[in-house]
Formats: sequence, C-alpha cells, structure tokens
Amino acid sequence: MIKSFFGFLFALVVFVMAIYQARNLGPVERILNDYVKPAVTRARTLVKVRLPARSPADPATLYLKNGSTISGGLIYEGENGVRISWEGGEVFFSKAEIERVEKGKFQIEKEGLLFPEETETEWPYEQEAVVHLTDQRILDEAIGDVRGDTVILRREFEEGGAIEQEIHRSQIEYLAFKPIRNERNRKIEESLRTQFPKMKWYREGTFNLLTDSYATWVNEYKKGIQELRTDFYLTFFPILKERTPHVAHYVVIFDEWDDFIEHGDADGVPALGLAGYFSPDTEVLYLFNMLGDSFSAFLESALVGGVGKAMDQAADSVKSQVDKRYHVFVEGKADEVKNKFAGYHSYLRGIYREQTMETLRHEMVHELFHNWGLQTVIVSKIRDRHETEADKKKKFLEEADSSKKRELLLELAQLRKQDTDVQVEASNSWFVEGLAAYMEPTPVGGVSKRWLYTFQEARRKGRLFPIEHLTVYKMGSFPGVASESQLFAYAQSWAFVHFLMSRYPENFMRYLDRISRETPEENEDILWLLESLGKELRPLEEEFLAYMEQFEELEDPMLEELDTMISMFQAF
Repeated sequence: MIKSFFGFLFALVVFVMAIYQARNLGPVERILNDYVKPAVTRARTLVKVRLPARSPADPATLYLKNGSTISGGLIYEGENGVRISWEGGEVFFSKAEIERVEKGKFQIEKEGLLFPEETETEWPYEQEAVVHLTDQRILDEAIGDVRGDTVILRREFEEGGAIEQEIHRSQIEYLAFKPIRNERNRKIEESLRTQFPKMKWYREGTFNLLTDSYATWVNEYKKGIQELRTDFYLTFFPILKERTPHVAHYVVIFDEWDDFIEHGDADGVPALGLAGYFSPDTEVLYLFNMLGDSFSAFLESALVGGVGKAMDQAADSVKSQVDKRYHVFVEGKADEVKNKFAGYHSYLRGIYREQTMETLRHEMVHELFHNWGLQTVIVSKIRDRHETEADKKKKFLEEADSSKKRELLLELAQLRKQDTDVQVEASNSWFVEGLAAYMEPTPVGGVSKRWLYTFQEARRKGRLFPIEHLTVYKMGSFPGVASESQLFAYAQSWAFVHFLMSRYPENFMRYLDRISRETPEENEDILWLLESLGKELRPLEEEFLAYMEQFEELEDPMLEELDTMISMFQAF
C-alpha cells in the first residue's frame, strides 16, 4: 500500500512559515531561501557517525567439529550446548557440534569462520511456536485454541489424556517461531548480502532484519515485529494452525531517505511518496527509518535550526540597543521561542513514529499472509534472475556518476521487460488491503480514525462502491481507479473487513482459507463469500452499512493535528 507522509510534513512546514510571517518574524521568501532550502540540503547530506562497537563482557571462540570457528559473546553454557551473541543476534550450538570452547578469546581471522545465518542451529523447544510471557517465563506447549483474548495451551500425554491451560492475551509478551531453512531462503539471503554487504543482520526465529540503523531503533522495530507476528497468529489461528510459512520473513530498513528512494527506483517503485513497501517478487519488506536520527535531524533542521538562528540574531540586535541589565530578559524570551519550536519537533516526531509503526504493521501483514500461503498479492514463478538482478541493483546503488546510474536503471528495467516467464495473478484487492488496514491499530480490531473518516467522506459524497464492484479488483491496489476513488476503495475495504471480522469472523476466515486453496472462476469468488456467510448480496450490504452507522462522525484527523499545532502557537 502507498502511504504518502512527506506531503503532510511539507504542509506543516508551510503552515509554520505562514505563522512565522504573521508574527512579523521575517518574509517567507527569506525564510525559504535562508532556512528551509539549506535545511533540506543539510538533511540530505548528513554524514552518519558510528560509535565504536564494544566487545561483549565474556568473549569466546567456538571450534566446531566441522572445522569451522565462530567468535562472539558467551551468553550461556550448559549441558545441552552453548549460546553466543553474534552480529546483534543469538545462536545456539549443541554439545555434539562443538569440538572445544576457548573463553576470553576472539578469533579475528575471517577465513574459515562459520557465520550464524548459514548455520543449521538447534531449535531448543518441542513446539514450533512457543509463548513468551511478560514475567519472562517461556511456555513450550502446543496452542490448542484461541477464544477471543484467551489462548488455550494443550499438552497431550502418551499414555492418554491431556491437560489445558488458559493464558490471557495480556500475559503474553510475544510468540517465537522455529526458524525456516530451505533453498528459497538461501536464494533470498544471497541476493540481500550482494545488495547490502554493509548492513547488519538481526535474526529471531522466522524473521530476519537487515539495517544500517542504530541498535536503539532496531530494538523498537524488533518489538513491533514481535507484537504484530503474535497478533497475526492469534487473530487468524483457525486458518494458520494447520499451516507453516513457505519462507522466512525479511525486513530491510534504510536509515537514509536517499538510499530508500534509490532502492525503490531500482525496484520500479515510486518510493519518494512511500514510507515502506512489500515486494512479493523478492519476498522482502523495505522500510525507511522515520524513527532514526537522520529523519529526526531533518525535522529539527526544518523546524528548530532556522528559527533558533533567527531568534539569536534578533536577540543580538535587540541587546545592542538596550542596557546590559535587560540582556538576560531578552535572551530568556528568545529561548522561550526556541523551546516552543523544539516542542513542535517532538510533536511531529510522535506523529511520524505512529505512521512508521502503522506502515510496518500494514506492509508486514502483506508479507505474513503471502509467506503463509493465504494470499498472493502477486503469484509469480520463482525466477532464476535473482543473482543477475541483485548484482545490477548493487552497482546501481553504489554508482556515483549520474549518467552511468541512469544506464544501470534502464538495464534493470529492460531485464524485467525481457522476463516473460511470469504468471501474474492476485488475490482480491479488497481483502488484501482491507486485512492489512484492519491489522494497523493496536489492539487489533480497534478503529482507525484515518480510515473511518475516509469511509465517512466517501459515503457523504456518494462515492461508496457497491460490494459487487468493490470485489472485482484482482491485482494490486485497485489499478485504474482515480486517486481519490482509490483512497475511498481502501477505506471501504477496511470498513468491510472490520464488519466481517466483528460479525462473522469464523465464516470470513473459512472464505479466506477456501480462496487460498482453490481458484474461483470469473465472478465466482463473490458467490463463495456469500455462501460462507449464508447471506444474499443486498441484505449483506444493508447490514454492513448499518454496522458502519454506529460509529461517531469524525473530523479530518489531519485537521485535528493542525489544530493541535495552532493551539501550540497560541502562546506567541
């Protein structure tokens, strides 16, 4: 899904400039030339400073029986094996794999090292999904059922009989899943290593995160991914319990906006207007780190830096004209203004943090449904061009010469054009996008103010699709529809899924399961939906519209945010 966030940023910057002008703090033209343009330039040319990595408290080197070695921080050593930290992740080796362990020593020679992402590590649990509780306990029991907010754990005994344990959702921190090892993963990882050789890998169970961001932000993203995976599995447990993912989950997070945009261009995606996107072709989710220091610096330059400079200059001018005893008062007033703009910076960071996590949840839902085989945003043959395309994309991203960069981009486009061995089909746009939007809020099932307002706006304008029209789009994000109508289609899809998950969750999930296993004939899928619900089309539509009437009429959420900004300016 396309999420445009920079339009909102620049709308706020223009708004700030208008207030700035109204308060006689200088002409807008001078502000734009002396402040906004240089701020944008500075933000796009920031140099990342990396702090030197600190060695773990207990370094150790493992010498394995296969002749390989690996060094890292010693986390645990017991009868079953050894767990060490490496590249931000944790790896377990059984005693049967280890020749010897040398503590207090790092092996710095690269040749012969066994890297964890290439190692068949042992999963130390019986179950493929284990429950991590908020009190740090781990429950290695099978999930037997999920009933609302209650998770039923079940253990069956060989001699017969079983015991069940009920766990409330609030007691569960996250679920961890057994890592997936197959040829499909190997090809994806080879491609990612080729394209992003300097990015750091973080692994946990079935998900793999690559980034050049600081660990502070990595931990926040990891927490968000853990929460979403848990919500996803428990919400759709009836149709997931008999399935396993076909492939592991990969997330690449760019700390620099330019890098994200360039990679989107290489993928043929207009990344300038995006916060993130899932590529079903490469089976990787790509995000721009709006939580990071680079984007924060951009906001600070845009909102605080120029104002601070202007206020300091104004204060110096006033101080030159008044007695020294008033200098402290003048400086205090200047600091008041600068602190106000620092507050706006903090407020905007909060807005973008929320948008970042919503984007992560939305796009990763696409990835999860795709990887579990329940939805195919695009169904295509796995093509043998991964290595060639990865090499070209790497050259494109590293090339500094603009003319050569253009040639490489054209070669990438030509490579895709020549690739005719692709079968393109797709699941219905309405439930692909509707489910992703449904999973955005936390807790799951909450009301998205943005989508509710947009649905209500479409209804006020008489622009709602009849259900039989909404469900005809089979590929992508409602292709061929005008931009406003596309937005309305997203909102109506969210609303329809919210209705179905609230009133008919089991019936709706049976429909999702069926359509993932069988290919409907033309227009047959809407008949399958009606059949699963036991409803006729027009009564279903009437019930859906009546359901949406229960929600309070909303004001535009963007206007609410601007109202907050206005109230913050009232102190001037």
